[in-house]
Amino acid sequence: MPNEKPELMTTGNIAKQLGISDTKVKKVIKELGIKPVAKRGVCNYYSRDVLAKIKPALKQGRPNLRLQPTRLEMVKFARDHGVVMHDTAEPCDGGASKHG
Repeated sequence: MPNEKPELMTTGNIAKQLGISDTKVKKVIKELGIKPVAKRGVCNYYSRDVLAKIKPALKQGRPNLRLQPTRLEMVKFARDHGVVMHDTAEPCDGGASKHG
C-alpha cells in the first residue's frame, strides 16, 4: 500500500474551488472555528473535507459574511443611479437643518 498524503488546501485554493473570495473563506473558517491540519510559515493548510463544512455556511446567507462595498464600488453605484456624494462629514443640506 503506497503512502498516500491527503490533499491539503490553502484558503486561496478553497476560494477558487468555491468561486468566492479568500476573505470570505477566512471569515467562515474563523466563524466555524475550523483549525488547520498543517501550518507552514504563515500559511494554513486544510483538508478537502473543509469544503463540505464551508458550503452550507455560505448558503445560510449569514449577514456578517458580507463584505462592505469599497469606496470605488459606492462611487460607481452613486454615479450610475444619479446620487450626489459628498466627501465631507457635513450634512447634505449644507447645515440648514436644526438639531435641537
